[in-house]
Amino acid sequence: MTAIIVPMDKIRAGRQLAMRAAATRDIGLRVAAARIAAGMSQADLCKMAGLASSMVSQWERGKHRPSLDQIAPLLPLLEVSLDYLFLGETRGLSWEKSVSLSNAWEEALEEEALYKADVQARAAKSG
Repeated sequence: MTAIIVPMDKIRAGRQLAMRAAATRDIGLRVAAARIAAGMSQADLCKMAGLASSMVSQWERGKHRPSLDQIAPLLPLLEVSLDYLFLGETRGLSWEKSVSLSNAWEEALEEEALYKADVQARAAKSG
């Protein structure tokens, strides 16, 4: 059997890359929101899940996308579903949990903004 390779145009490839980056950021923000709603620090979550200390930070900052194997141990700790973390789907969660996650989402966005401002300030100071 012969494979046919069709080159992807640059615009389509760029869109796919942008969509994946947006999805990675959103997953990270949902991890942060679930962690905040559970009242945990990144260090607490890493310790309880047996993860490297920087792993959760990298997910929350959108630098890396977690695999299913990495995220599965967090589900009972954060009391959320895989559908919530990867798709933002809150069906199946209690109303109280949904409200808690919504409030924590705002806090996660604030954390992200503070982190970006800190990075920019450091760059301006060194450059």
